[in-house]
Formats: sequence, structure tokens, C-alpha cells
Amino acid sequence: MTVADLAAVMVVEEQTPGPWNKKQFSEELTQPTSGQWLAKVNGQVTGFLILRTVVDEGEILKLAVAKGHRRQGIAQQLLDHAFAQLQQEKVAYCFLELRVGNLAARHLYEKNDFCWTGTRKSYYSAPNEDGITMTKKLLTV
Repeated sequence: MTVADLAAVMVVEEQTPGPWNKKQFSEELTQPTSGQWLAKVNGQVTGFLILRTVVDEGEILKLAVAKGHRRQGIAQQLLDHAFAQLQQEKVAYCFLELRVGNLAARHLYEKNDFCWTGTRKSYYSAPNEDGITMTKKLLTV
């Protein structure tokens, strides 16, 4: 993902609840411990993943797929790429959080061996919703 991709990324992001603004994406591109990947179909951005690592921990900050391209394996491909990157960096754990009502995402993460590790009451706004924290162990220590 580059600055040139941000207009297309924003089209996908605006289809999600509580979207980031363009400035937040721009700032993430400058973070030295951040990785950003795009999924494209016929040259069109259809999804993205943003990941940050600190020492031996990774956190998925954003994963989104355009509405017309969901349930086609795009999110799984983005996750697989992120997991490969994390394993290459010898990251032991990956964390994320999501809305409690996002059942499709929760199913995807559980299928990828993430475990529900906590709840954050009223964590999200627009709409107000609890957040779930999930963790995946990547390396046996």
C-alpha cells in the first residue's frame, strides 16, 4: 500500500463501521513497524490488511474487504500473507480486536486459530458496541 492507493483504500474503508480517515491511513504508512497489504482483482483494490509488530508481538489493526468481494477468500489470503510475514519475523503472538456483532470476521479468525481472550465494554462507537480481543499463538516458545 502506498499513498497513491489511498483513494481506492478509502472506498473499501467507507464500507466498514467506524471507518478510519485518510490521515490515519497516511500516518500508518510512515510507521516503521507497520505492514500494509492490498488485495486487487483486475487491478481494483478489493481489500487490505494493516499490521503492526513490536518485538515478538503482532497486531492486526485493520482488515477489510469490499462488499461486492466478500466471501471469496480475499480476507483469508490477506491473513495468510500476514501470518507468513509474522513467522518470518519470528513473532510469537498475533492480536486483534473486532466488534462483538461481526460474526463473519469472528468465524474467520476462529477458523485461523484465534482465541477470544477478552471483552471491551462499549469499545466501539457509531454504532456503540462491545469489542472482542483475540489472540493467536504463532510460535511455540
